[in-house]
Amino acid sequence: MTARERYQLIGPLATGGMAEVLLAKTVGPQGIERLLAVKRILPEHARDPEYVRMFLDEARNAAMLAHHHIVQVFDIEMRDGVVFYAMEYLHGQTVAAILTRAQRLPLDAAIAICIAVASGLHHAHERRPPLVHRDVAPSNVMITYDGNVKLIDFGIAKAANNLSHTAFGTFKGRLGYASPEQCRCEPTDRRTDVYSLGIMLYELTTGRPAISAPTEPEMVERMLESRIAPPTTFDPKFPRDLEAVLMKALSRDRADRYATAEELQHELEVFAQRHGIHTSAHALSRLMNQLFAGELEPWHRARESGMTLEEHILSITMHTLPPTSPSLDEQPTHRRPSRAKLDAPGLHWAVRIAIVLALFGGAYFATRWWLAPLPITAASPSP
Repeated sequence: MTARERYQLIGPLATGGMAEVLLAKTVGPQGIERLLAVKRILPEHARDPEYVRMFLDEARNAAMLAHHHIVQVFDIEMRDGVVFYAMEYLHGQTVAAILTRAQRLPLDAAIAICIAVASGLHHAHERRPPLVHRDVAPSNVMITYDGNVKLIDFGIAKAANNLSHTAFGTFKGRLGYASPEQCRCEPTDRRTDVYSLGIMLYELTTGRPAISAPTEPEMVERMLESRIAPPTTFDPKFPRDLEAVLMKALSRDRADRYATAEELQHELEVFAQRHGIHTSAHALSRLMNQLFAGELEPWHRARESGMTLEEHILSITMHTLPPTSPSLDEQPTHRRPSRAKLDAPGLHWAVRIAIVLALFGGAYFATRWWLAPLPITAASPSP
């Protein structure tokens, strides 16, 4: 049985500019079903050989990392013109989605998230050769409803032995979160990720972006100069010892930053211990259940009735598919569901809790032949 035959497609999670993310299930030897997320390229981008190299870079980078704060990749397949990879399905929300519900996170949650991300980044940085993420931002960090933190999307990550090398002079990063050296299109290292994590920590703890500007040129200028106001200038109650940690991580000169993500992680742990702040998964889970009570209500009812998460998700998505769901290499023949059907309450909830996986955006897939997408309209992810 090939990898493509092992994965039965259930439905769309989201579609980005280059790729689509699909919910799939696989059945083990004992008949145990497991939900996964599968990424594959959109048909219009399927014939460019460069996308093949980019896809393989991303997939191999992610597959080489095994850490509890990094999304796990299980399988990579390139056969008979089909290129895809399968990864763990995360039942939760991105930090970006969380910030739309709570502009400023409780201090314990903000510190817990950034400690976990720093731990995952250090693992990637310690790989040989080191792997620099280069896109650390709220949309690339997921919090599951049970309080686990996962760093996602290594789509523009850079390793020394990548098949596809990023040319000097090409900007790779995200406005508002990229380091000054990224804006100058200079080579990056682990301290680049330290800076971006500092930007995210600033936003989570102050409730405002570290860098903002009315126009993109002004934004780039401020990013180049790292014009960041210390939090105590607008919030006298902000802990000064945390401010010291933040401003060191956000130093314009990378030589003045923490040398490693582990050093930043240690400083945050010391701060938490000093102030009696609990950074457990339980605290994050409690916050998630408060912020997303409406989305979680159907799942709580299903769990009380004895259903597993897999059974619950499948029960509210399978009705959109034909009697026999296609495998990755089959051409679906059923008609496209209507928009009204996709907006049914149960499926709408399922898409919302899963759309965060689409924020693996920035990944690049490729195939040598045209690969038809599932004929189901998917929700669009943030660019």
